[in-house]
This record gives sequence, structure tokens and C-alpha cells, in this order.
Amino acid sequence: MDQALDRAIAVFRERGYHAASIADLKAALGLTPGSLYKAFKDKRAIYLAAFGRYTILRAAALTERLAGQTTGRARLEAIVRGHLRLE
Repeated sequence: MDQALDRAIAVFRERGYHAASIADLKAALGLTPGSLYKAFKDKRAIYLAAFGRYTILRAAALTERLAGQTTGRARLEAIVRGHLRLE
């Protein structure tokens, strides 16, 4: 499920919610239409599940980035660098 949601995140990131079609999601997730609708009610449900996964991944990455930082300045720099993807 995590791999499927990671692929859905990529589709939504690339196309946006409104431009991402069920066909795009079906192809990215590698599911048949029946399997897609068995796992998710509709496109909104896929989006919400993908967004939930995205927030978990971002929180874990932030926690990891901040783990070795000992000062407030170092933490802030780690946050900014992470958002700018300089690391």
C-alpha cells in the first residue's frame, strides 16, 4: 500500500488534484479499475490517503533532520535546507 501511495503522491505532485485522472492513477499504481475502486472509493479517497502518507513521510524526514542539531539556529537551518532541498 505504501508503494502505491508513493506513486499516487508523485502523480498528484506532477499534475495536481484536478488534472490527475483516474486513468493516470490507475497506470501509476499498476492497478486494474476494479482493484483501484476496491482499495479506494474514489479519486478523493486516493488523494486523502496519499496526503496522509505524504505528511507521515515529511514528519519523519523532519525528525531525522533535526535529530543531530543542538542549537535553535542549527535546527532552523536544517529545516530551511530541507525545504529548499539543498541537502
